[in-house]
Amino acid sequence: MSSKRNDSSYDLERAARFSARLKGRDVDAKVARDAEDAEGDDSSDYVRFSRGGVRFGAPQGTAASAPAAASVPAPAPDSSELVSFDGAVPWSGEMAGSVGWGRMLDWCVEALEAEAAFVVDGRGLTIAASGSLPQADIDETGARLTVAFEQADELAGTLGIALSVSVELDTGWLVGILVPGADDDKFTVGVVLPRALSNDARQKIAAAFTKKALEL
Repeated sequence: MSSKRNDSSYDLERAARFSARLKGRDVDAKVARDAEDAEGDDSSDYVRFSRGGVRFGAPQGTAASAPAAASVPAPAPDSSELVSFDGAVPWSGEMAGSVGWGRMLDWCVEALEAEAAFVVDGRGLTIAASGSLPQADIDETGARLTVAFEQADELAGTLGIALSVSVELDTGWLVGILVPGADDDKFTVGVVLPRALSNDARQKIAAAFTKKALEL
């Protein structure tokens, strides 16, 4: 038997050794690239980020925990912006009778610096009004305000009866105040004004118009 290497076997051995050397070079090259990436070499193909190194929403040049100036919410309106008054009603003989409703509403508009004030009966029909709103707007608003009270009572259920309804408008506020009258009659006083009424102001208006409704 000849001792000479088989050519095909010899070629396979040479190929295996050559492949091993190439793999070794590939491993060495990968290790070198990883080392460069760890040192922050900008020539690498990709950049690694750590979770702790990422900051979201921080303004440039400020600490990450400091909120952006634009994200700071506006302060809530102070309670002093609510409309209130001393509640002193100039009672006189002019307040009596059907004409007295108009006198009461004139006082209400002046005392609250309101755009308008009106009173409607239990059917939503206008009894009297004062201020700058057209009569047609007063009539429609008064009727709808009466319906709003009915819906508020249904919403409250067994919790109680609605005594006032406040609606924020894009131009101010519409406030409705329930006023009891004689013989189970009910009246609704509506006020249109630029700011919301304080609870104290609503109570004083309700007391004044209740006195008028009962002719006390």
